[in-house]
Amino acid sequence: MRRIAIIDIGSNSIRLVIFEITPTNSFKAIEDVKESPRLGEGVNETGLMKDKRMEVAYHTLMLFKRMCERYKVDEVITFATAAVRNSKNAKYFTDLVKDQLQMDIEVFSGEDEALFSFKGAINSLEVGEGLLMDMGGASTELVWYKDRQVHKWVSLNFGSVTLSQIAQVKDSLSSKDEKTLKDYVKEQYRQVPWLNQCRDLPLIGVGGTIRNLAKVHSLFTDYPLLLLHDYRLRKEDISKVYKEIKNLTYEDKLTLPGLATSRADIFTGAVLAIGELINYASLTEVVISGYGIREGVLYKKLNEYGRDLTNVFETSLFDIIQHYSLSSTDGERVYSLFNKILDALYPLHKIDDITDSIIRTICFMGRVGVNISFHDYPLHSYYMILNAELRGISHRDITKAALIVSQQEKFNTLHKNYKELLNKKDLSEINYLSLILRISKILNRVFLLNSEDFHIEVDDSRVKICIDTGELMDVQISRMLMSGKRFREIYKRQLEVIKK
Repeated sequence: MRRIAIIDIGSNSIRLVIFEITPTNSFKAIEDVKESPRLGEGVNETGLMKDKRMEVAYHTLMLFKRMCERYKVDEVITFATAAVRNSKNAKYFTDLVKDQLQMDIEVFSGEDEALFSFKGAINSLEVGEGLLMDMGGASTELVWYKDRQVHKWVSLNFGSVTLSQIAQVKDSLSSKDEKTLKDYVKEQYRQVPWLNQCRDLPLIGVGGTIRNLAKVHSLFTDYPLLLLHDYRLRKEDISKVYKEIKNLTYEDKLTLPGLATSRADIFTGAVLAIGELINYASLTEVVISGYGIREGVLYKKLNEYGRDLTNVFETSLFDIIQHYSLSSTDGERVYSLFNKILDALYPLHKIDDITDSIIRTICFMGRVGVNISFHDYPLHSYYMILNAELRGISHRDITKAALIVSQQEKFNTLHKNYKELLNKKDLSEINYLSLILRISKILNRVFLLNSEDFHIEVDDSRVKICIDTGELMDVQISRMLMSGKRFREIYKRQLEVIKK
C-alpha cells in the first residue's frame, strides 16, 4: 500500500492529512491534524505575511514533516492558497521551507483553488447542478457547475480572517459593524455578473468554516447523527445560528458547542457572508461537503494512477468493501436474491420508493460488523454503516440502511433515536425490508442458491418459497422457518419452504 500526505497551507490553518492507498486505488485517511498559524492575518492591509506568523507556520511544517517520516509516507504534496499567493514575501517563505525542510510548496492560483475544491466535492456528492462555495481565511471561491461540469467560477478576495479585519467580529457584533460587513460582501457578490443566474440552486459548502457552521447547527437541534458530509441547512437554519452568535462575547463563543476555539474570533463574519450569499443569489439550501480541496488534489493523483470515478456511491461502497475485505461475490448474490424477493412480495409490502443505494448498502455491508465480533454482528454492522463515511447517499437513507441491518436477526428499538429523520412509513418499511434481507442471506449462505434457483408463490394465507434445484434438507427448512413468526407478524402470511 502507498501512503500519500497532503499538506494544505491555508490563510487561517495548516492541515496535514495522510491517506493510505490500496492496490486498487481506493483510499482512507489514517491521520488528520491541523494548526492555526493565521498566515493571512494582515496580508490584505500590508501585502506581507507577518514574521511571527511565518515562524509558527515554519515550525508547523517541521512537525508535519516528522509525522510523515514516522508514518513512512511515500509522497508528500504541499500547496498554499491565498495568504501566500497574495503576499509580497511569499518567495522568502517558500524558499526558507525548501532550503531548511526540503519541502516544495506549490502556490495555487485562484483558479486552482476553485477547481480542486470542485473536484473534491463533486466526487463525493450526488448533486448534479449547484453553486459551490469554499471559504478560506483570505479568499472565497465560487463555482457554478452544471451536469457535474464547471460552468463559471470566480475567486473573491475575502475570507473568514479578512472579514474579521474589516469589522470587529471577535466579540458581539454592533449594528454599525454588521452593516459594514453586509455592504462589503454584497458589493463583492455584485461584481460576479452570473450569480443572479444561480437562483433556486443549492449551495455546496466546502471548507472548515462551513463545516463548523453545520456542526454548531447540528448541536443546536440535537441532530441524531454525527455526520457532517451531506448535512443540509435551510435558509432559516443559517439565520437561526447567526442570530444566536452575533450577540455573543468572545468568551461565550469559546464555549459554544460545536464551534472550534480557533474560529471563535472569526466565525460571526463568515456566517454573515454565507447568509448574504444565499439571500443575494436566492439559493435553496446549503449542502455540506466533507471533502474539498485536499481530496480534489488526491483525486487528481488517483486519476494519474488510473482510477476513474464515475459513480459517487458505488465508488464509495467499493472502497469500504475493499477496506473491510468483504465478499463482493456474496454481496452481488444477496443483492440479486433481495431484489427478486422484494418484487415477489410487492403486493404485501407495497414499497415503491426504496433507493438502490439502500439495497446495495444492506446487501453488501450486512455482515460488516463481523470485523468487530461475530456475536451481535447486526448491531456492530448498524454502527459501522452509520460511521463508514459512505458518499453519494442521503443521511435518511444511511439511517434506514443501518436500522434494516440492525434487526435482520431480531427486532430492536434503535429507531426511537431517529424521530427527526424517519416517519411511520419509514419504520414500517424497515420491518418489511429487514425480513427480506434475512431471508436473502439464508438463501445465500445456507441454501447456496442463486436468484434463478427458486420462485415465490403468494396467496391469501401463505408465501411459499419453492426451491427449483438441488437437495432440500430438513435442517435447511428449519433454518428458514426460524423467521416464520416474524414473517407472520409483518406480512400476515404463513411462510413455507418446499422442493418443487
